Amino acid sequence: MPAFFRLRTRLLAAAYLAVFVVAHVMSYMLRFEFSLPDVEVPAFAHTVFLSTGAKLVVFYAFGQYRSSLGYAGIQDMKKIVLAATVSSVVLGVYDKFIAVDIFVPRSILLLDWLLTIALCGFLRIGPRVLREGFRMPRRLREATRVFIAGAGDAGESLLREISRRPEVNYFVAGFLDDDPHKRGGLIGGVPVLGPIKNARRYAEQYDVRNVLIAIPSASGAQMRKIVAALRKGSLGFKTLPHVAAALSSDISPALLREVTIEEILGREPVRLAVDVVRRLVSGKVIAVTGAAGSIGSEMCRQVLKFGPARLLMIDWCESSLFYMERELASRPGAAPVVPIVADINDAAHMEQVFSGHRPGVVFHAAAYKHVPLMEQSVCEAVRNNVFGTKTVVDAAVRLGVERFVLISTDKAVRPVSVMGMTKRLAELYVRALGAARGASLVAVRFGNVLGSVASVVPIFKRQIETGGPVTVTHEDMTRFFMTIPEATGLVLQAAAIGGPGDVLVLDMGEPVKIVDLARELIGLSGLREPEDIRIEFTGVRPGEKMHEELFAPDEDRTASSHEKVWMARGAVPRLGWLEGKLEALREKVARRQEPEVRRLLAELAAGEAEEADA
Repeated sequence: MPAFFRLRTRLLAAAYLAVFVVAHVMSYMLRFEFSLPDVEVPAFAHTVFLSTGAKLVVFYAFGQYRSSLGYAGIQDMKKIVLAATVSSVVLGVYDKFIAVDIFVPRSILLLDWLLTIALCGFLRIGPRVLREGFRMPRRLREATRVFIAGAGDAGESLLREISRRPEVNYFVAGFLDDDPHKRGGLIGGVPVLGPIKNARRYAEQYDVRNVLIAIPSASGAQMRKIVAALRKGSLGFKTLPHVAAALSSDISPALLREVTIEEILGREPVRLAVDVVRRLVSGKVIAVTGAAGSIGSEMCRQVLKFGPARLLMIDWCESSLFYMERELASRPGAAPVVPIVADINDAAHMEQVFSGHRPGVVFHAAAYKHVPLMEQSVCEAVRNNVFGTKTVVDAAVRLGVERFVLISTDKAVRPVSVMGMTKRLAELYVRALGAARGASLVAVRFGNVLGSVASVVPIFKRQIETGGPVTVTHEDMTRFFMTIPEATGLVLQAAAIGGPGDVLVLDMGEPVKIVDLARELIGLSGLREPEDIRIEFTGVRPGEKMHEELFAPDEDRTASSHEKVWMARGAVPRLGWLEGKLEALREKVARRQEPEVRRLLAELAAGEAEEADA
C-alpha cells in the first residue's frame, strides 16, 4: 500500500479511536448527569477499553478506515449504524455472560450506541457539509441557477452530484414536480416548489433560466407536456437519458443532454418475446441485404444480440459496409461477421453467396426508398425494388432458406408513387411465391423511421442550422413514425411469428403532422417559429400522398401473437400469372420504355381481381 494511503488509514483510525472514547465517556456523563458515582468507576474503567477495542476491530472490518472523508452517502451511514450495532451487541454479550461481576446499565449501552452513530456520522459527513457550505456564497454569485424537474430518485441523485462537484457550476434553486404530496417539502435542503406547468412563474420568482429534466422514465406524451411548459416560459432545458441508460451508470451531470425528437414523439417501450426471437436467430447463419443502410445496419446490431452462428452483411456500398464491419466485429463475444459486396440483381452472385454460406434466415432490407427521386428514376426503382427482391427470394427458396423476410413500407398500400408501387409489387410476389410453395416467406410493413438518411428529421435539422426556412410540403400532411431500434426489434418479432405468404404490419401508433414535427425540432434547437425560423410550405411533390395507410381497403386486419404486430389478410395473385406479367415488365425496363413501365407497374400494383386467389 502506498505511504500516503497507509498514513491516511492510520489518521482515520486515530480519529475514530478518539470518537469511540468520547462516545463512551459521554454516555456515562449523560446517564449520571456529569457526576459519576464512585460505584460506577470500575465498570466505566473496564468497559471504556473493551468498548473502544471492539469498535476499532468491527469498524475496521466494515472498511471505515479506507473510506475518504467528505464523500459519505447513505450507504456509508448504513455501514456506520451496522458497525455500531455489532459493537454494542459485543459489549452487551460480554457484560451479560462474561464479566458477571460488573454491571453496565442498559441505558449506557443505548447512549453509547446513539453517540457512536452520531459522532462517526459527523466525522464522515462534517467535512462535506463544511466544504459545500463555504462554496455556497460563490455559487450564489457565479453559478448558473437551475431547477430540477422531477423530485424523485433521479432528481435527488442529480442534486447530490451537483452539490459535490464544483466544476459543474450549477446552483439548484428548487424542484418542479406535479405530485401534490411533494410540494412544500425539502430534498437535500432544496424546496419542492410545485407543478412543472407553473415553471414560468417560478423562474421569474427565483431568477432561473434553465431546467434540468430528471425524469428518465417519462413517456413521449409526458415529455411533450414538460417541454411545452418550459418553452412557454422561455426556459432552456436538458434531460437525463431514458431509464435504461440512466441505470447503466451513476446519475451525474455528465449524463445531461439535449432533448431529442425521439423523446418528444416517444412511444411506449416495446416488449419483445425474446425466447421466440432467439429461436429464430440463435445458432443460425443470418443474412441481411442492404446491411449498410439505416434499417439494415440496425437489424445487424440487433441480430447479433441473439447469438447467430454467423452474420452475412450484403450491400453494394463498400465504404459504408467497411465501417459497419469494423463496428460489429469489434464487439466482444460477437458472432463472426462476413461483409459481402454484392448487387442484389446479380442472380449468379446471390446464388453463390447463399449456396456457400447456407443462411437460415434472410432479412431483405435493400431497396431504393426516396419517393421523389424514384419518380425520376422509374426503371432503376423497378429493377432494384422489384427484380432485386425477386432475385434474392428466388435464390433463397431454391436453396432451402428457412425464412425470408421482406422489409416493406406503408407506401405500398394503395400506392401512388413509383417507389410505393415497386414495394407493393415486391409484397405481392413474396406472398404469391410463399403461398404457392408453402415456404416461410413474409413481408413486414411499417411507416417512416426517425433518423434514417432519407427521413425528414436530418433535412429539417440542416435547414435549422443554416437559419431556415424549414420546408414542409403541406400543412395537413401526416406520416407514421417509429424509431429505428423499435422498428427493427418488431421486424425480428414479426419474422418469428409469420407464416408462408403473410404480410405483417407493425403498430405505428397515431400519425404525426409533419409541420408539428418541424415545430418541435425548431423548439428543441432553442429557437422560435416564426420569430427565429420560418416554416415554408412548398406544395405536395410528385408521388407523395397527404396521408399514408397501413392497411388496404380489401385487407382484413387480424391480430397476431404479439400486441404490436398485426396481420394483413388479402387476395393473393396466382404465381404463374404474376410471373408472366413480371417478365413483360422486365422487358420494358430493359428497353428503358419508361411510359410503358409506369403503365404496367401501376396496373400490377393495383392488382387484377380476377387473377387473384383469396
